[in-house]
Amino acid sequence: MIKIKNSTQLIKAGLKKRYARERRFRFFGILSILISFSFLFVLLFSIGKQGFPAFQQTYIKLDIVIDPVVLGVTSKSSEEALFA
Repeated sequence: MIKIKNSTQLIKAGLKKRYARERRFRFFGILSILISFSFLFVLLFSIGKQGFPAFQQTYIKLDIVIDPVVLGVTSKSSEEALFA
């Protein structure tokens, strides 16, 4: 019977080690998933931050004065003279 007690204790000790390894494995698995999600969040945030200006429009308003004297055009000029 002493042998059975020792083997039972041996099995229990082995189970404790196995459960400890299992907990470590699960901890590192969850930690790696959290780290990967944080990298994914940083990547998507960076892409969104850099791409946001693409959704903006810029308008420029210029007042251009066209002087008919400088162009050499009168109100009676022909269409061919205007486009030449």
